[in-house]
Amino acid sequence: MIGGDYTAVEARLSSAIYLRFGLPAEPSASLKRLMKRSDRLAAFHEATRLAGFAREEALRFFGQPDVNLAALEERLTPWPISTAQRNYLDRFEVLTKRAAALSNHKASTGSLRCPAPTAIRSISVGSSPGAREVFTRLETGHF
Repeated sequence: MIGGDYTAVEARLSSAIYLRFGLPAEPSASLKRLMKRSDRLAAFHEATRLAGFAREEALRFFGQPDVNLAALEERLTPWPISTAQRNYLDRFEVLTKRAAALSNHKASTGSLRCPAPTAIRSISVGSSPGAREVFTRLETGHF
């Protein structure tokens, strides 16, 4: 696919993905900026940690990440299998309870907005306000 057809297919696919993960089909400008920021951070990390880019090379392609990389590094270091399994199951339980509460709330009010957003208890991002903002906004659904 080339040209306008590709753009239309990409837009429909993006909308389907957003809806699947509980986001608006057409994200707000602030959410788009947040997603772009997250993409750049992920690209920088992948380039330097997985693809063998030198830091200077990654900086030329992706720019300086606007979060504290040292604080994120702890969260991006692989865990032992038992830790990963425990953390996954703990997070799954939290999200399952939140989904049930949201479903019950929607059934009773018709609104998808969770009445009492939960705080993130399992993600530590150190002193990085940018990363904290990303996680908090994703967790609470406030874009």
